[in-house]
Amino acid sequence: MKFKAAKSRSLIIKNGKTTDRFILRVQNEDIPSITKSPIKCLGKWFDASLQDGDNVKKLENQVEDGLKKIDKSNLPGKFKAWLYQHVLLPRLIWPMMLYEIRSSKIEALERVTSRHLRKWLGIPPSFSGVGLYGKINQLQLPFSSLVEEFKTAKTRLVLTLRDSPDEQIREAGIVTRTCRKWSASETVNQAESSLKLKDIVGMTAVGRQGIGATKTPLWNQADKKERRAMIQSVHDLLPSPANLHRWGLTTDPACDQCDCPDTLEHFLSSCSTALTQGRYRWRHDNVLREVADWLEGERKKERRSNPKLCHINFVKPGETAKTQSPHQPSILDGATGWNTEVDLGKKLVFPSNVQTNLRPDIILWSEKGKKLIMIELTVPWETRCEEAYERKKAKYTELLNQCRQRGWHTWLFSIEVGVRGFCLQSLCRLMTAIGTTGRDRRRTIQRLSQAAEGSSSWLWLRRKEKSWKQSTSTP
Repeated sequence: MKFKAAKSRSLIIKNGKTTDRFILRVQNEDIPSITKSPIKCLGKWFDASLQDGDNVKKLENQVEDGLKKIDKSNLPGKFKAWLYQHVLLPRLIWPMMLYEIRSSKIEALERVTSRHLRKWLGIPPSFSGVGLYGKINQLQLPFSSLVEEFKTAKTRLVLTLRDSPDEQIREAGIVTRTCRKWSASETVNQAESSLKLKDIVGMTAVGRQGIGATKTPLWNQADKKERRAMIQSVHDLLPSPANLHRWGLTTDPACDQCDCPDTLEHFLSSCSTALTQGRYRWRHDNVLREVADWLEGERKKERRSNPKLCHINFVKPGETAKTQSPHQPSILDGATGWNTEVDLGKKLVFPSNVQTNLRPDIILWSEKGKKLIMIELTVPWETRCEEAYERKKAKYTELLNQCRQRGWHTWLFSIEVGVRGFCLQSLCRLMTAIGTTGRDRRRTIQRLSQAAEGSSSWLWLRRKEKSWKQSTSTP
């Protein structure tokens, strides 16, 4: 076997930094440096950083360029949507599987693709992602969710590495990283447990069909390929009434408050009776109080009146300078006399020179600095965060423009905290704008997460109570 230098790459690290001062040679040929010539192996690009940051940016550019090319074509809207589903999306699955990408980044890309699909299909922006990508709806559109394809690709990668016929690959200890919101390895373990449970339950009759009328593959009789396909199609694994009915442990899958099938998603975010009774509003207000407490603490902090000026402390001979923590820039800087209004217990009132019937959850404003910050909180099911973000943003866009026309420097932040306690990237953007970092940031996120998770747990424990007004005690 002959060594081919042109198909190899060298990486030299000196004092913790890459360098090109040295050239490695083999068989009288120079080995190209990976800093100048990245290499592609098994469909994956490697550069000097040995990380996937640049590759993730390339994926974002690939999505944006692909959507622009499709949008600029002179085809009808339904053909543009067909090109996305059958041309662009299949090209994204492979890099989504190989590179370490946060699921929040994929959610952001899905917001972009969903906006184009709604535009091409001529449906309103308020049309939810459930209606666009749902597979159990009465009317199912032939489009795939980018987030679901990402999760399927990652579970496929976990199974490929774990069940590889090569023993060295199986024992290499390769970890498929996504983010703290969703773990591919945990999803695979839960799916396997659910499939093994179905083997224990056995064949059950559905409706008027006799036992054995439908053939269901069993986990203990499936080969590796069949097991991989079974795991990739398992969702909603918690023992909700709908699942208990599906497993043959109960006879009625209906919600205790309405006649809909009582999945976890239904009761925590979609039950019309719970919405009418104010249960979701109660959970929303619990999270909103935590947000208001955090903002009140930030409002009371001393702020720089002129953030552009930098104060220099001179040190006398023989003395040591006092180290000061660097100041984190904030949109609260440069203004004084900040006021806060929260939509809790009483009707929120806007500043006197802005007339509107809309009521954001929180507003902060400074009359002297002519600054206004609007914050709208939503506590949705995690898969509908994109819908909530777009809906709230569209709702307050006109008010945002109205305030700016009246001379206010205005910001609008729509933040989402999932019903199961996951804080979305929109909250992190707000914290960065306000200037909250480090330990304060982590503590605030933990408090918001606990408020949402604790409230959802309390709602689940009280789900069988018909009257909610008599049971609104603090969890």
